[in-house]
Amino acid sequence: LIEPIKEYPHKNGDNSITGGYVYRGKGIPNLVGWYVYGDFSSGRIWALKYEDGKVTGDGLLMKIRAQIASFGEDQDGELYICDHGGRILKLVAK
Repeated sequence: LIEPIKEYPHKNGDNSITGGYVYRGKGIPNLVGWYVYGDFSSGRIWALKYEDGKVTGDGLLMKIRAQIASFGEDQDGELYICDHGGRILKLVAK
């Protein structure tokens, strides 16, 4: 059994984590090496940095109006968010 590296409370309406990818693109240099994931019901997207067996960074990236069903990655390492309603959104820097 391997213990989880991250747990979070459900008090903010976050109910169903949708796993993502480690960002390896060039469009958001500060995000390289961070694991990006989201919550289906709240639309929140987080990033987590895990190095040398411990979490070294963790935070909310954004909140979108979407039911996050899945994430995708293109050949350049850029990330996409698949909305349960049928949209595909690209993750970009603000």
